[in-house]
Amino acid sequence: MAVDGGWGMWRKAIVIGLCVVGLAAAEITSAETEYRSVAKGDAIVAEQGAVTPVSMAIPSVSVEVKILPGGKTGGGWILAEREANYWQMGRSFLVYGHNTDEVLGNLGKAELGDVVKIVWSDGSGNNYRVVEKKLVRGKSEINTPRGDSRQIVLVTCGGWLDWERWVVVASEV
Repeated sequence: MAVDGGWGMWRKAIVIGLCVVGLAAAEITSAETEYRSVAKGDAIVAEQGAVTPVSMAIPSVSVEVKILPGGKTGGGWILAEREANYWQMGRSFLVYGHNTDEVLGNLGKAELGDVVKIVWSDGSGNNYRVVEKKLVRGKSEINTPRGDSRQIVLVTCGGWLDWERWVVVASEV
C-alpha cells in the first residue's frame, strides 16, 4: 500500500481488513460433511469435473459479480478482493465477499422475493428467490441449509468496524 495514497486508500484497507476479521468471527455451521471443494495449500479448488458457480447477479439491487472458489483453510477464510467467493455444502452453497461497490455492497438492499441469478461453469444458469434477510450482530452463528434443499446463503459486512453482517438466503425457483 502506497503511503502517498491518501486517507481514502488507508480507510478502504482498514474497512476491508475489519470485514475479513468479522467473517472469521462468524461461525458457519452445516450438517453436510461432503463438500464439492477441497483445500489445496492456501487455496480452495473445485474437484475435477465439478460444475461450480462462476457469476451471480441480483438485478433489483445492481449486484453483478464473478464468483471464485473459497472456503476456510488453516489460515482462515479465503477472500478475493474484487470477486465473491463460494463454499459448496451439499446441494447448497455459501457466497461471501466484501461490502464494496464492485462486490456485495448492495446486498443489504435486497428484499424478499428478489431474484438471484447464478451462472455455472458449464454455461447453464439457475434462478433463486430471496426468502430470508437478516442483519446479525457480533459473533453470530450463520446456519447453512440442511438436507436436500437447494439454497444460497449470501454474506457480507453490514457496517463500520464489521459489528454487523448481512445474511440473505435464496431458494432455487
